Formats: sequence, C-alpha cells, structure tokens
Amino acid sequence: MVRPAVFSLPVMLSVLKGALFLSIVLLPGSGRSDFFCVCNLQNARTLHAATLLNDGKVLIAGGVGGFQYLRSAELFDPDSSAIMSTGSMLEARQVSGGNAGIVLSNGKVLIAGGYNGASLQTAELYDPGSGTFSSTGAMHSARWNPTATLLQNGKVLIAGGYNQRDGYLRTAELYDPESGTFSLTGSMHETRDSHLATLLCDGRVLLTGGDGSDRAGAELYDPKTETFSLTARMSEGRSYPYQTATHLADGRVLVTGGINAEIYDPSTECFTATGSMAFVAAGRTATLLPNGKVLMVVGDRGEIFDPTTGMFSLRSPLCKPRSYHSATSLSDGNVLVAGGLDGAPYIDTIELYVSTEDDPLCDQGQ
Repeated sequence: MVRPAVFSLPVMLSVLKGALFLSIVLLPGSGRSDFFCVCNLQNARTLHAATLLNDGKVLIAGGVGGFQYLRSAELFDPDSSAIMSTGSMLEARQVSGGNAGIVLSNGKVLIAGGYNGASLQTAELYDPGSGTFSSTGAMHSARWNPTATLLQNGKVLIAGGYNQRDGYLRTAELYDPESGTFSLTGSMHETRDSHLATLLCDGRVLLTGGDGSDRAGAELYDPKTETFSLTARMSEGRSYPYQTATHLADGRVLVTGGINAEIYDPSTECFTATGSMAFVAAGRTATLLPNGKVLMVVGDRGEIFDPTTGMFSLRSPLCKPRSYHSATSLSDGNVLVAGGLDGAPYIDTIELYVSTEDDPLCDQGQ
C-alpha cells in the first residue's frame, strides 16, 4: 500500500512548486487591514504544532524547514510580540492539521506520533515550567496523521493515521496523563488517515472524512462506552489538507473542503449544506473567533464564516501569502498566523489577525 505522497517531504515540495491555489480573481478591497506583521520565527517551518499554553504564550514546535524535519521549538509571547527560545523536542517530527499539541490538565503539552521519514510511535511532553521536552509512553501503533483530541475526562483520544507496516488504521488509543501511558480503546468502523476530530459539547468526538475506507463518512466516539458509532455521511469526500472542522459556539460543527461547506448538528446527527467559500486551496486553517465567526486563512486572503447568515466573506490581504501554516487563537481574541509555505519556500514570518466585530467585511470578489 502506498501512502499519499502530498505529506512526504520531497514529493510535497515538488508539488508545492506548482499551482496550489485555484483562486478567484480579487480586486482591491476596502483598504483597511485585518492582518499585521509581527516578527519572524527563529526557524522557517511548516507542518508544525502550535499550541496556546496556559500562560498565554504559544509553543511552536517541530515541522519541516530547510529541507529537513525539525526538532527545534520556540515560544511566541503576545505581551512583547516577540519570539523566545525554548528546549528542543527529543525527536524531529512533522504533524498535520488534526494532530497538534494537546494541553493537558497539568499544563504540559502532549505531542504524539507524526512523521520524520517514517511514521512515529513515540510521544513526548513539553513542560512550560522548565522549557524542556521529555519522553512519555509509546503508542501501540506508529501513527502518521492521526487525530489527537482532549476529552472531558482529561485523557487524549488518538485515532487512526497511517504507518508503513499496517497502512491506513482503524485503531484508536487513549493517553492517560496520570500514568503517562497509552491503552487501546474501541476501533473505528472505517480506516481513517488525514481526517479531523472535533470534541462536541456532550463529550463525544466527531470524526470526519480522511483517506482510507470512506472519505465522505463520519462517526462518533463515546468516551463513556469507549466505542465508535457511524453517523450521517457528508455530502462529499473531504480530507486534510483541504478539510477543516470547527466547533461553533452553538455546538454545531462547520466542515469545509473544496469550495462547498456543511454544518453538522449533533442533536439531529445530520449534515446540512451552508455557504460556499471564495476559492479552493490546500493547507487552509479555520479558527473560531470570540464573536462566534470563523476565520479561514490560506493563500493571500482570509475569509470569515458567519454562522448567523451561513455566508463566507473575504477579508483584506495577508502580509504574506501562505499555506500549511498554523493559526492559533490567543487569549486576547486575536489569531496568531505562523510559518507555512509560499509555493516551495518555507516561511519564517508571523502575523496577527486582529478581529474588530464592528468593522465592515469585504464582499466576495472585492
């Protein structure tokens, strides 16, 4: 079985030298700016983990940069708008959109699995107090592009992924911070890799799309029974790096991929079509804003999804076009956009999206 090559470093770079974006033509907008250049990373990087710590700083760790997999990590301090050094990971690794660092109840950050030329079985913890990484229990399976979800009971669900020995995975496991160990839990109905997982208000986890058995399929994990159950299918197949999934303030989940978007309602367990985005692009991020809207970032523009109207609207241009970046909601409601790719070159710039709810939105096509 051959793993999709888009996440393999050499092939990914050759693909990204071509046209990533199937974009509409954009004319000058209102002249106002939402995105502001802040500072530079110490290491240009993409496919990294970016995690908001309890003290308000953002841990940016691993990924790919300079044609190699990275062990290095750094901290962004929003108070000084500056990057600071911190300890390096024990192992170089890249991660995908569904497998970022998870802040545990003790404040430490779990980063599990990933890829550095082979699928990884190892996991490690970042301690903000000491600024160092340490090894924690190994997973039962090596996993490339699984999802990692913090459950309401404090454990972390690691589901699916891919490895060279077993191919696409149905299995899932739980990380227990108290014991520092992984244990197997129920298996998914379908194999899934490069899928997304969203924690619902009732404690269940919605898993959508991904490569493997069924790109349009979705299922629910119930931590009380440690079992998966099938739920409604999406209208079309979706997978990272095109898919995003965002838990809205009203408890529903916005799922995008391609141009079309849909919303999952946990109360009915159904997907319903909503508005369409302005353009198609790989490596998009989706971030919930304090006003309940969702910021979508990729290429040279951001888009805003308004759940009250079901419509997407374009924002002003980014400081730097990018894809496969990270977007992290900060404690003050702004969004930190870091790293990524611009064609083939790695990006070391950081910018902030500053949300002003009363500001007018640019209409699509402007």
